[in-house]
Amino acid sequence: MAHASSRDILVQHYDSDTATLDVSGSEYEDLEMGSPSRLRGFFFMVTLAMGFGGLQLVFAVQWSYGSAYLTSLGLSKMMLGVAWIGGPLSGVFIQPLIGAASDRCRSPWGRRKPFIAAGGAIVTLSLLCLAWCRELLQGSIGIFLQHPSADFVDNITVPVAIFLFYLLNFGIQPLQSGLRALVVDSCPIHLQEKSTAYAGLSTSIGSIVGYIAGFIDLPQYLPLFDERSKSDHKHYLDPLSDYADASRYPSFVLLLYAATSFISGLILYRLVQQYGLQSGFGDESKFFRLRLSLKGIWLVSNIFCAACMLSTPFLITTRAVTIVVCLLGIPWSITIWVPFALIGIETSRLRQTAALGLDACSAHDRTGTILAVHSAAIALPQIIATMGASLIFWVMGDQGVTWVIACGGLAALVAAWMTLGVSESRGELREEAYHLGVL
Repeated sequence: MAHASSRDILVQHYDSDTATLDVSGSEYEDLEMGSPSRLRGFFFMVTLAMGFGGLQLVFAVQWSYGSAYLTSLGLSKMMLGVAWIGGPLSGVFIQPLIGAASDRCRSPWGRRKPFIAAGGAIVTLSLLCLAWCRELLQGSIGIFLQHPSADFVDNITVPVAIFLFYLLNFGIQPLQSGLRALVVDSCPIHLQEKSTAYAGLSTSIGSIVGYIAGFIDLPQYLPLFDERSKSDHKHYLDPLSDYADASRYPSFVLLLYAATSFISGLILYRLVQQYGLQSGFGDESKFFRLRLSLKGIWLVSNIFCAACMLSTPFLITTRAVTIVVCLLGIPWSITIWVPFALIGIETSRLRQTAALGLDACSAHDRTGTILAVHSAAIALPQIIATMGASLIFWVMGDQGVTWVIACGGLAALVAAWMTLGVSESRGELREEAYHLGVL
């Protein structure tokens, strides 16, 4: 019986897009979705991916304005480094705990939604408090002290701002982990590529919106103020104009980067859908099959990323730097799609083979943990890179920026080499189907 069931489900995997997956079995009994007919629908995919756009909007605002805004609050360069290291630390230590907890969650909302809601609430609250950090402290201190000195308020503002920045990074972890796990839980193996591609495109759209907000002088165009309130607004924001102006052009460059990422992600996804699904099955040349497989695209993107980053010591004009930054949007669109697609495919494969009795080890209850380990594997090198960058800056001073980026290019080459060892679940499933006599 197990052998017959294996044949049935493997035939479903290779029955192209017309195959209908039965989600009523035990392996999908707690999927957080509606009817099976919505499983492959455009609306369902868009709904599933929308959260990634909102999350990336937070990242875009954080990356484009974070350093300049924290500096305006009085943070020194050393304290700025302390604030930024909170993100990687949260990814290494907090996200695995969140992933394991969500796997064990038995809430009526499902396993992932409570963590998504809690993370979203923390992110919203921390952003609002961080945006008005100094004003909130002045008002709070004014309740107890009639005329607090500016130095006293500044001394309190710095640790509170760092705390809120850490709180923001802490809130991002359950939100990010829950969204990723929800995608894997909600889609069967043959939709993992599609669902993660939608998530990647949503991420790029969030980046575009966030960097537009950083580039445009929003108070000038918002219809919320009359002329007098705009004048008062300008009076209060004049001390912050330096960091606003300093952040505007980088935000514009990052906007171009995000637009490049969106366009390239859309084109590459269509190419893989049109040609890559036959990767390894048709009569194409070996190079053609490698190039259009997920693994092949990821390999080429790492090499391309390395070439761009290694070129930075030779860039002498702003226009050249801008072009290279835009080109880096191409490998980024692949980075936010392919690794998660491969993990989703493998996790779904383990879940289905376990449900069929082919494998005693089930990933059904460990999706959050698996994705959290992947996030920790991303965050840990960030901590190492931060320490390495500090060493380079200590040795070379302000001239160390280009060499830090160039060292990142060397890391991309190592990533390309490691990509060669990645196996694609699609091929493994076909091989398994062959041995079972299905194909």
